[in-house]
Amino acid sequence: MVFIYYPAARDTGDLLEPEAQEDDTTRMADAPDTTVSILIATYRRARALAATLDSIAGGRFPLERLQVVVADNADDNATAQVCGEDRGGLRVSRVVETATGKNAALNTALAHATGDLFFFSDDDVEFDRDAIRELVEAVVRWPQHRVFGGRVLARWPAGCPDHLAASRYLGVCFTVLDPDLPEGPHEGFRPFGPSMVVRRDVFDAGMRFDAAIGPRPGSYVMGSETDLMRRLEQQGERAVFVPAARIVHEVRAEQLSLTWAFRRVTRYGRSLAYQGAPDPGPSLFGAPRWLWGDSLRKAASAVWLGLTDTRTEAFDRALDLAANIGAIAQHRSSGNRRPNRAA
Repeated sequence: MVFIYYPAARDTGDLLEPEAQEDDTTRMADAPDTTVSILIATYRRARALAATLDSIAGGRFPLERLQVVVADNADDNATAQVCGEDRGGLRVSRVVETATGKNAALNTALAHATGDLFFFSDDDVEFDRDAIRELVEAVVRWPQHRVFGGRVLARWPAGCPDHLAASRYLGVCFTVLDPDLPEGPHEGFRPFGPSMVVRRDVFDAGMRFDAAIGPRPGSYVMGSETDLMRRLEQQGERAVFVPAARIVHEVRAEQLSLTWAFRRVTRYGRSLAYQGAPDPGPSLFGAPRWLWGDSLRKAASAVWLGLTDTRTEAFDRALDLAANIGAIAQHRSSGNRRPNRAA
């Protein structure tokens, strides 16, 4: 299994400090008519959603060319109230999808999006004032590409353990995406959920999120934007990284525990098996035989590293084990057969 590590910004005070700006009129001259629909799926998180919408409304992108579609996956009264609040001209449409899961909600939101570009984000983030504009301008600069993603930084709560800073699982656990790469398409780069822009024609052609997977209450197979990107890569697409577009993801205090991270990475392991190689090798008790032996080695290694006080290595090795446990569980469920999916 391959795990990608992108380092996280640890300074929580000035993640979105203003950078030197060119004249607004000059910077937007190349994309004078481009419209953007921001699509956000939410489930009973009205307070976080309100802060996210406030940050969007406070951006530099012209509000008359911006639409937000909130897909309410709980038909929640508090969410309805937040979506109905005045934010200085920001258009917010709330649609209800009671079929369980983020991906089902996003598929419903797609039918209500009117923009030239679809900007997928989350309900617990803060947009930099120029995040939308930077991505729209990048779309103009890279006309042959259809998918774009910006940096996703972490705002850590007080008391964040030092061993998290160097973990290989910052992206998996906290959706941190901050590679040291220049703007442009890069092999293997996949945008994360808080910051992914896709040209409308991708969905006009029939592409949809896989509603059988993705965040939902209880146990699930991880995968929304990354699964979509994987299928687009099979069509030859490469995503463009836009480092100037910055979004901050709020990390909650309860997410700092090993127990929380272990559950999260177990779901990630299920997604690896769901997407996995067609020939995983000989099977034992419904899962690839090599996974059982590898899991025993990783469990022993995690215990040993913990005893020797190498906290980051022990943390990561425990999460390696979690990924294996998730993969085993997925292989054992229905023979790991995937349902039929659109495009």
